[in-house]
Amino acid sequence: MPIVLDNDPGDRVAQYAWDGAAWRKAALPLGYTDRYAERQSELSAAAGGNTLTGSTVPAGEVWIVTSAHAVNESSAITILQIDLYDGTNNFIIASLLAPAARIPLDLKSPIVLKAGDRLRALFFGCTLNDDLYLDILGYKMAVT
Repeated sequence: MPIVLDNDPGDRVAQYAWDGAAWRKAALPLGYTDRYAERQSELSAAAGGNTLTGSTVPAGEVWIVTSAHAVNESSAITILQIDLYDGTNNFIIASLLAPAARIPLDLKSPIVLKAGDRLRALFFGCTLNDDLYLDILGYKMAVT
């Protein structure tokens, strides 16, 4: 027999869940929709600072980034940084001072991105025509 919480059995029953002690309003469900895999690159970087930017999370989705890898394949730089950019603010997630050529900066823990967010790799102190890469892996979830 279905559980009815009030006099209208078709309205809110699906919105509640048993938490082991009581019926409570259910949390917002998330549903896996796709893998998130992206590579950004610049094979002819400008001297000085360069930025590689991942895709922006669209409305109605949450992306969980499980791995991010940024590297300058060509030369040593002064700073390599991965940040989360929400369109206004940038939040530094990882930073590496004075990496030699081919020494990567890797994300150490998962990051949750909401609508409007994107990951970026910032390369400071590049030499003209350096080869820069940003690889991002994770998964996408629909917010229903």
